[in-house]
Amino acid sequence: TFYSWKHLATDSRPYEWIDKMEIIDEYTIDFFIDGNPETPHSNEPYTHFFSRLNTYILPEHYLNQTQLADGVTPDITHESWDRFATNCFGTSLFRLNNYIEDVETELTVWDDCWWLNETITADPDLNWDNRFGNKWEFDSWRIRIIPDQQTAVLEFEAGKVDIQDITIYPEKRDEFIYNPSFEVKNKINGNLGFFGYNIREDREYIGDRTPCETNASITKGLAIRKAISYALDRNEINKIIHQGEFNITDHPIYPIKGIWYNPDIIRYTHDLDKARDYMKLAGFEITKEGSIPPPPNPSPSIIIGNKLWIILGTFFTIGLASYLVRKGLKNFSGENY
Repeated sequence: TFYSWKHLATDSRPYEWIDKMEIIDEYTIDFFIDGNPETPHSNEPYTHFFSRLNTYILPEHYLNQTQLADGVTPDITHESWDRFATNCFGTSLFRLNNYIEDVETELTVWDDCWWLNETITADPDLNWDNRFGNKWEFDSWRIRIIPDQQTAVLEFEAGKVDIQDITIYPEKRDEFIYNPSFEVKNKINGNLGFFGYNIREDREYIGDRTPCETNASITKGLAIRKAISYALDRNEINKIIHQGEFNITDHPIYPIKGIWYNPDIIRYTHDLDKARDYMKLAGFEITKEGSIPPPPNPSPSIIIGNKLWIILGTFFTIGLASYLVRKGLKNFSGENY
């Protein structure tokens, strides 16, 4: 999939950071990162690679059955790729009916789609009705392309759009919630923000590899990182910055992928007592409640976007919910649109 996005896609810019890939085994692949391909003699870091890994996987029967002799390079002359050139993946119970570039896409219901095949959806293990509803009233679906979000909201309020994303307009969302003419739904979004630590050895405090004097099993740098982790109050950050609307998690994985969470991890809840204890362990003298003497020189423990981040054990993740609002729709079912 990543080979195709980087080498075959019409717009490969989102994947220019991939220098090369090596398949280690059937479960492991190594990515070599270069954030700036224009510097031929050095590989630059790329801080957004986590989000770029969250991409759409192309169908297996395209990738595994249409390769050249090397077993990696897709054979784009294969008839499957000819079909892909005119029929996109992932339209589920729809098929592409009409497309006007930069204007709109029109989809129509595909009657032969497996979503409408009751011999498949009746499987009790799928729990289909609860997850997706038991009826569909639309024959077509028109998706308008309106780059300006304010214009899109105005079109929605004027009745020219039926469903609109209003995540970035919380005031409008609250207005719609209390208006019986609108119905607002939300879901956990597939993105998150996190605090990471640059722990290279040249980071005088954060990256200090010296063992703590009273506990040689932990380095001074790790003790300082733990102290910061316990001192940060994510609930307060969420309340002040995000009006309390973000979801807090202890894992570097989106909450929508919660089934993959490892329950056996350290959870850094806000605890100033633990923060002080770890600062003392690192050799700092706490002179009074709530204060730590400044170091003799400014600590270079700031997070800089173009520096290499090595994330070690401690994540502070805050995930965003997205909100959709609809108006004037009758006989519409399904909670996951």
